[in-house]
Amino acid sequence: MFFLHRVRVKKRLLLVLTFILLLLLFLTYHARPSKILPIKINEHTCSVYFKELEKNSKNWSNDFFVERWWSHIPLLEKVGDDVIKHVDRLQKFHKCLNDGGLRKEDITDVQSRLFPYLDFEKLHYNEADFWPVHTRWNGEIYQQAMLKFDHQTKAFIGIEQIHHRKGQYFWDQFAQNMTQRSSRGIVISVGNYQVGEVIRLIRVLRLLRNDLPIQIVHKGDLSEQYQEFIAKAATENHTDNFPNQELWFLNIENVLKPGYFEKFKNFGNKWLAIIFCSFDSPILLDSDTIPFTSLQRYYDYEQYERMGSVFFKDRKITNDLMRSNDLDTLNKITKSLLNLDFSKSNLDETLKKLAQTNDRTALETLDNLFSNRYKHHMESGLVVLDKKRNLSSLLTAVILHFSSINTIFHGDKEWFWFGQFLDRQLFTFHPQDASNTGKLGNVVVEGFEGDFYQICSVQLSHTDIDDSLLWLNGGLNVCKKNSWQFDFTKNKRVADSFDSVDQVKDYYLSPIELEGTIIPDVDVRPWIRIGECAGYNYCTLYKEGEFGKFRRFTDEEKREYNEIINIWNMPV
Repeated sequence: MFFLHRVRVKKRLLLVLTFILLLLLFLTYHARPSKILPIKINEHTCSVYFKELEKNSKNWSNDFFVERWWSHIPLLEKVGDDVIKHVDRLQKFHKCLNDGGLRKEDITDVQSRLFPYLDFEKLHYNEADFWPVHTRWNGEIYQQAMLKFDHQTKAFIGIEQIHHRKGQYFWDQFAQNMTQRSSRGIVISVGNYQVGEVIRLIRVLRLLRNDLPIQIVHKGDLSEQYQEFIAKAATENHTDNFPNQELWFLNIENVLKPGYFEKFKNFGNKWLAIIFCSFDSPILLDSDTIPFTSLQRYYDYEQYERMGSVFFKDRKITNDLMRSNDLDTLNKITKSLLNLDFSKSNLDETLKKLAQTNDRTALETLDNLFSNRYKHHMESGLVVLDKKRNLSSLLTAVILHFSSINTIFHGDKEWFWFGQFLDRQLFTFHPQDASNTGKLGNVVVEGFEGDFYQICSVQLSHTDIDDSLLWLNGGLNVCKKNSWQFDFTKNKRVADSFDSVDQVKDYYLSPIELEGTIIPDVDVRPWIRIGECAGYNYCTLYKEGEFGKFRRFTDEEKREYNEIINIWNMPV
């Protein structure tokens, strides 16, 4: 009897396992992610392509927010597969548009699937409520309108009513209807918690006599009271040396489909700001970015003229590297979408191929990524972009930011240039490496003779090719984080340097001192992250004649910089 019982149990177990196996095979076939269709796009095949796409993947969508159950099963979908599918569909759609190979009904259907976060239903049936709401500093409100500014004086000169034509590509119309051709301005993404920083930034812009219009972009998450505070900061105490600012608030809540409002958060808001802002060529600023020179100069940069963008380099961090599997994923994506192989055995050949069309800085960036495994390449506290030339790459960057590879890099910054790269657009960076700026110190380094200059700060700075200070990120206090209690309790170095938490707090909230900049030679002495300011403090070293690059500010420069530091640190 015992033997028979064991046989029955084995048979039942075998049947269960067989059923599970058949079920998995069934689900693998019917629920597997859609593949890239190997079809060469031309005007005769565009409609066929998207019909085949629907046939192979029912109700397909580029909805990167949908949590599909099979994405957790490695056999069914791997990290990066969604990027390949979504970017490929977008690129084929743009190719079809350029070749005129899509009917109006095709365009309407496909773009609603490619950009599921946009409320196309409202646009088609209640257009007046779809468009963003513009509110000027004096309370004037406009909707379903394009703002117009004088190209010379930058003054607001009126509006032009807009209307969406059904059956045409939304983003083409948006570029034509919502943004004045060749318009320029400053764009900042702001929520309630950033108001203090924005007020300080606006004071600095006034001190620099900025004449570019400023647009504060939000999703209805910036209260009217805080808007009044910001408007007051932009217009009170007007003088010739402290001019009023042409300030606007742009509420883009209406354009988002219900349920997507909360999806675009933190760094994700910056994509909405730069895409939906009213300017053809915006300068995107973080709220804790501080410029030390006129922002107009960036439009004259050679890389802006050549590529329609100005990007700045991040700290060259050599001890926070890419994981091997993340590099493999990025290589899989570039092989699938660009037919470029950055694997170790093919890297040199691929870079040689790209050298014919890309500049040295772009090639160095790709080499640093795929060969040196550097993870930090771009600092996005200040970005200048010609949307007319780069809107497609921005839409690609949005896909990357919200995809399965969104944690490979930090926040939004790397997706700007990598989005351009995947979109087959040329990219580059401002040639000067990122620098450390602050108070100069002299230290002795074990193993080296003589004194070294050292700067330790949380501020990441950027200098021009003449070594003059352009801008920095991180505010103008010693520490941008409310971490005095944590640091005093957890960090021995901080505890040994101060007698109480209150002393740490007073020090952290004190204004910084700007005496010079150091661009370290990371091959000799890299950026060193220390425990102060919740670990946001970095130290760099310079040894005259041996390694690094150093610039001591002149007395005149320090006087000008101190004016900015003082006005930024005034009570809000």
